[in-house]
Amino acid sequence: MITPDVRFYTTAQAAHALRLTPDRVRQLMRAGRIPHTETLLGRLLDADAVDAMALARSSQSRPSGRRGAAE
Repeated sequence: MITPDVRFYTTAQAAHALRLTPDRVRQLMRAGRIPHTETLLGRLLDADAVDAMALARSSQSRPSGRRGAAE
């Protein structure tokens, strides 16, 4: 039987990729923000969804410099 090429991350791997704590990743899973699969070994997260979320987080504009600093 041929299975599709599906990749998964553990909670720790997803936390590292997203630069979040594992607890925050679990919160996002419970909220339905990250697709995951329950297995006998624990939760496995959809790697494509995690990678897309990491890319979106890295492309968000973040303020640089200090607040109130004169230019």
